[in-house]
Amino acid sequence: MATTSATVKGKGVGPDGKDTNPRGIPYAPFVDKVEDYVSSRSDVEPTLRSFQEMVAKYQFMEQNLQRRVAGLRDKMPDIEKTLETVRFLKLRNEGDDEGEGGEIETTFELNDTLYAKAKIGRTEEVYLWLGANTMEVAVARVYNWDVVQKRKEKEEEEKQGKGKEEGTAGG
Repeated sequence: MATTSATVKGKGVGPDGKDTNPRGIPYAPFVDKVEDYVSSRSDVEPTLRSFQEMVAKYQFMEQNLQRRVAGLRDKMPDIEKTLETVRFLKLRNEGDDEGEGGEIETTFELNDTLYAKAKIGRTEEVYLWLGANTMEVAVARVYNWDVVQKRKEKEEEEKQGKGKEEGTAGG
């Protein structure tokens, strides 16, 4: 089977020889000449299957991206409110240099239905609570790392299994 800039399995090969872009998204081959991917009719089914798998992966990535974008859009009001508060505190601190400042009493949101009162003095630093979503990212990273390790182990076992079969077939 002939190959060009894409391999037989349908994995794209980037300009730098890697099969993914910097974001980890695999390159999709552009089929200019079918003969570059299929040299006989027996190659059609595996090639189609490979391309269909790639389409499914791209659709999955697209859905995940759309969910992430929607989640970020949902967070925008909170982010804007937080930014407004930080700007207010900054302006207030600039006014403190002139002796106008002091403590201010405010009510702040702990969650959707719980608020607390606080007195805020001069503030040099602001800390933002990122919430449980940060932990979800950590869980996802560990899970993805484990998936990659399992794939590597499986590939290694398959390689060792083939080596044993070839060794016993000749003996």
